[in-house]
Amino acid sequence: MQPPLQDGSMSWHVYTEIWLSGWSGTKFHDLIEAEMPSGLANRINISGPEVKISALRVQPISLIFHELMGNSVIHGALRALNGSIRIKWIIDTKNAIEIEWREMIEDEAPESDPDKLGIGLQLVTSLVEQLGGRTWTSRTPEGFNRFFELAIE
Repeated sequence: MQPPLQDGSMSWHVYTEIWLSGWSGTKFHDLIEAEMPSGLANRINISGPEVKISALRVQPISLIFHELMGNSVIHGALRALNGSIRIKWIIDTKNAIEIEWREMIEDEAPESDPDKLGIGLQLVTSLVEQLGGRTWTSRTPEGFNRFFELAIE
């Protein structure tokens, strides 16, 4: 029997893993890795404890990271040759994932205004809220940070 998706889409291997696991979910790290733009993975640092995401949350969380990666390629740190992203997470006392998305460009601030919500970031905010979470931003001289809090279950 073949896995349900084999079309070469960016996330097909995450869905294949979920299918092979009997729809029990996937690792958060793998989900983020699946959304990394081709050829740019060496400029994206991801770190955090192992967390399993339930199958029902995989699609909206994948879409969140797909939008963030796309925004970074077009407007943010990944548009510059010396730009990078750091994604790190912890599990807080409420059993939620606290995620920090940090975009940095050496000697330059990303052109994205973290407070301006275009269509992509409106979608991200909406998905986070639908998952019972929240999001906020902060600006630093090196770039900006976007923070998320999402319930694991």
